[in-house]
Amino acid sequence: MSDHSKRVITHMNKDHQLALVDYVVVYGKVPVGELDPSSVQMIAVDEKSTTLSFKRNSKTEELKLSWNELPEGDKVQVNSIMDIKAKVIAMAKYAASVQGFSHKQLKKVVLPNRPTQVFMYLVAVALALGTVDKYWLRNLISKDVYLSQLVSYTPKILKTWGALFEDHVRTFTIALYAVHLVEIAVVSLPKLNKYRASTWRKLAWAGMHLVEGFLIFPRLNKALEGAH
Repeated sequence: MSDHSKRVITHMNKDHQLALVDYVVVYGKVPVGELDPSSVQMIAVDEKSTTLSFKRNSKTEELKLSWNELPEGDKVQVNSIMDIKAKVIAMAKYAASVQGFSHKQLKKVVLPNRPTQVFMYLVAVALALGTVDKYWLRNLISKDVYLSQLVSYTPKILKTWGALFEDHVRTFTIALYAVHLVEIAVVSLPKLNKYRASTWRKLAWAGMHLVEGFLIFPRLNKALEGAH
């Protein structure tokens, strides 16, 4: 085995193991439920073919794939060892898309990093307190001389809106987070599923979306763009 072949094997097994799993599922037609994904490894490669090893129903099997017999969108022909990189990338895109996935995987969670995003967590705390005691803010202000004096300069219409909000804080809270839940189901989760985020990463992103609402979209989209 040449040094280049060894480098290809090491690189694929270390950094692109998910692609190898997709190769076995799509090109090898092995059902996902019968496959141990963590067992899939590239064990041989040359300018003609590659061989993958994996466990299927607890039994070790091998799959030999001939480069120029494998369908993929870019129709890359492998005539030398140097053509393999372009081929495996094209195969990864094809095998993932057949299953409805991206060939890239989201492996990180990006915490809120803008004032508006952080502010939504303060809003969440305020709303939570309001659902327990709708007068909590009014009581807090009344106990502080400086806050009471500051509020005395507030326009009458704002005081009216504040009183109206107090009366309907629970309804507002339920409506707000119901909208966020719909956004999660319709926008965030489909993206997280497409990029095959792990369960805990899905929960983390969904939890932040529940609090932040649409403010999370730029951060999530940037994280997806940087996925690999």
